[in-house]
This record gives sequence, structure tokens and C-alpha cells, in this order.
Amino acid sequence: MKKVISAFLLISVLALSLTACSSNEKMKNPSTKEVADAVKNSTEFTELVELNDSNIDRRYYGISLEDIEEYTVYVCSSGAMVDEIGIFKMKEQDDVEDMLEVVKERKQELYDAFVDYVPEEIGKVNEAVINSKGKYVYFIISENRSKAKKAAESCF
Repeated sequence: MKKVISAFLLISVLALSLTACSSNEKMKNPSTKEVADAVKNSTEFTELVELNDSNIDRRYYGISLEDIEEYTVYVCSSGAMVDEIGIFKMKEQDDVEDMLEVVKERKQELYDAFVDYVPEEIGKVNEAVINSKGKYVYFIISENRSKAKKAAESCF
């Protein structure tokens, strides 16, 4: 009888530990376009245009397209505003930190370019959203950063 009770307790403990370790909450796997469009539609942005492979390296120096599974980047078309949305999905988790550095360099480049050109935009640059979630890296410069950030985070 002791063996039966011991076996039952052992099985119960194992079952509970397996249940406690599993998570029903998996990260979603949205396209970068879905995330960027959710951000774009969450608040007002100024005249955004989408970048592509032929012109992204002019804005994001040091970017390695070989490490990126997909991306969507919107920038202000007039060049007079700093509004920008950059959503990057890396091929490997190990590449996320490198992409975060590229994004931080982009932020600094925008600061340097606008500090004397359009100083009113510097507040937005200083408050830029730079974050990662899983293999995703996102960079958002917006007048309403909290709405834009919330829209991005809701996609994951």
C-alpha cells in the first residue's frame, strides 16, 4: 500500500511540475509590415514613405541584410521631420543586440542632423522607442510615443 501511495504522489508531483513549466502564452509571430502598420495607424505621422533594399543602407549604416529575416521601415518623405518607424525581424536571436546598436546609431544620426536644422524635432528623437521582443527590434519616433509603443507591443 505504501508503494502505491508513494507512486501516486510521485506521479502527481511530476504532473504538477510539468504543468507549471509549460506556458500557454506564446509570442505571436506577426509580419514586420503588420507591426509597422499598427504603429502607423495608432497615431499621426508626417508623410511616411517605405524604404526598401535599395535605399535602407543610406539610412541605417552598418545594417546587415543577411542577418534580417524581414523588415519594414517608414521614414518622413520631406526630410523636415524625424518621424520614423523601423521594425526588424532578425534571423537569429544572437543578431538582436547588433541590430539594437544599429538602431541606436540611427537615433544619434538623426539627433546630429536635426539639432541645428530643425531643433523642434529633437524632443521626439530623445524620446524615441528602441526595444526588442524575441527576434524583433523596433524603433519608433513619433509625437505620441506612448500610443505608438503600445501599438507595437500589442502585436506581440
